[in-house]
Amino acid sequence: MAGGSVSLYGGSHQTISPYFEFGGTAGQTQYFVTGRYLQNNLGIENPTPAPEAIHDHTSQERGFAYLSTFLDPYTRLSLIAGSFNASFQIPNVFNAPPAANISTAFGVSNFNSANLNERQDEQSQFGVLALQRSVNGFDGQISYFTRYNNLHFIPDPVGDLFLNGIASDISRQSYTNGFQGDASYAINPAHTLRAGFFVSAEQIWVDNASWVEVRSGDGQILVSQVLDAGTDKVIEGRPPLTVVIGAAHGVALRYEGETVNLAPYTVVDVARLSLY
Repeated sequence: MAGGSVSLYGGSHQTISPYFEFGGTAGQTQYFVTGRYLQNNLGIENPTPAPEAIHDHTSQERGFAYLSTFLDPYTRLSLIAGSFNASFQIPNVFNAPPAANISTAFGVSNFNSANLNERQDEQSQFGVLALQRSVNGFDGQISYFTRYNNLHFIPDPVGDLFLNGIASDISRQSYTNGFQGDASYAINPAHTLRAGFFVSAEQIWVDNASWVEVRSGDGQILVSQVLDAGTDKVIEGRPPLTVVIGAAHGVALRYEGETVNLAPYTVVDVARLSLY
């Protein structure tokens, strides 16, 4: 026996949200899945008094699944899983001034803050696999669980450097695995023995990309790009070289075989210097 439903919701602010669910029973197995998609122009709180924010679109997907089956009259195996994926535009404001001590960013001397294109992506997935058994006064469960999360902020390289003085492309990822177990045994009608355990481990990665622009002494752009964490880049050109580095705290610069200390040239994590 199985059944489900499908629906579609729409409204103001370009809202569209389809939804479905489906579930049933087949022999000793039960199952259920559901999913929803959402998009609108109300992703993050509006920083302006206007009814609708500038640059505030979001799209989101959610999913959930449940499966359970009896391996024998006393043993059940269950699986639970879920997923969330979303993209957000970061809302803008009108007439934001440039950052202090900033006159140009990658050759741009004027930037409309309403056109800033900052974004943020979010991902989260989880799963749980559980084995349960109940027989002769014994009740027990052991389960394995896993979870993945990712938060990625994507700046507007030119606009953020000009307006905020920094343009960090930052990604934070975490991955968790673990086991959980508990059991009880009825020794007699008056006494029950119980025990349990929980073990987990989590790994976290944080990456911060840097923006680099280098111009030669004759004004030629030698490089103007985003460099991911761990990237090595060799640049050759006629000195003096004019260098701009965003997210400078994560960059090591060498010139003519010598390490260059960026600290004296860095303001709000943007380094600006000339190499002769």
